[in-house]
Formats: sequence, structure tokens, C-alpha cells
Amino acid sequence: MTTVTLVHGLDDPVCGLAPLLDAARLVQPGLEFVRPLTLVGVTSLAQAEELWRDQIFVNILAPFLLDQLTLARLGRLRELVEQDLAFSKHLPSELAAASVGAGRRLASQAGAMRGDRLLPKLADRVAAATMPGHYLTIFAARSAAFAMDDRTTVGASVVREVCGWSINAPAPAVAGFVRSCISVIPASRYNLRAA
Repeated sequence: MTTVTLVHGLDDPVCGLAPLLDAARLVQPGLEFVRPLTLVGVTSLAQAEELWRDQIFVNILAPFLLDQLTLARLGRLRELVEQDLAFSKHLPSELAAASVGAGRRLASQAGAMRGDRLLPKLADRVAAATMPGHYLTIFAARSAAFAMDDRTTVGASVVREVCGWSINAPAPAVAGFVRSCISVIPASRYNLRAA
């Protein structure tokens, strides 16, 4: 077990990640047992920032997650499915396969979300193989069902990615990495408007 997998360190209020960890646990049941989907082959925080955050997360994952979150809030099933179908083209094949596998597992838990109409429809389409069911699509739909704001959703997705990461780093450093991932997303992506 590495320092990162000792999740109790991220619960420490000093790290400031307790709300994100709670959100990640809410959206991803069994969070303690997941492994990174796209944060693979990275052995240091410096590599994670340069290779994952600055290239994959900022350019591919976060924009897709925020777009899917917007569509999920609006209940736009057709557009969610279309975006999900197109998403595989943006990921290397091994990352796309991991994303679909994790998304299918998360979609299978849609029945537990009473009162939500979108998640069961997504789960039906995933089960019928009419859409791949990428993890971030299902994550976005679950986040929308829990009425999570954009920053919390993005932060929870990073926390989910970091869980099980095989790196030896102190919890405050990992917390700083998570915060840095959230902070590099332009404010305009969070739909911030002047009052």
C-alpha cells in the first residue's frame, strides 16, 4: 500500500480535500478499490503534472467531463451518447478500453439511483452496446444526479483517478497536485458569470 492509497491522509482537513473525497465516494461507490484509468505509467508528481495534467487532463479529459456534465444536467441523452461515441478517438486505445470498462461497471449501478431518469437510460444503452459508456460520461451523469457543481465534479474525478496510484508521496503533496489540476481549468469552463 502506498501513501496515496492510505486515503485517510486526504481526509485530513489540512489537505483540504475532504469535500472532494466525499464527492468522489458518492459518485464512485467502492472508491477505495479503484485503480487509475488514465494516470498510468507515471511515477512522480512532476511527471503527473507534465505528462498527465498538462496534456491529457487539461486538453482531453476535463473538457469532455464538463461538456458531458452540462448535457447530463439538461437531460440531453442523444447528445451524451453522440459525444460518448466520439470520445474514443481522443484517447490512446488502451486508455479508451480502460475508460469503457470502468464506465460499464459504473453504469451497471444505475438502478441504485432512484428518481433519476437519465442514468437508467444510459445504463440500458451501455448494456445494449449502442454506446461505449466511457467512464467520464457515466461519472458526469451521476454527478448531475447528485447536483454537483462543476469544480466539485472535476475535483472528484481527479481524486478518483489518484486513488490507487502507485506513487510514494506525502498526502499534502498529492492534495496540492489535485488542487493544481482543478486550478488549470480556465474559469470560463466552469460557466462563471458576473452577478
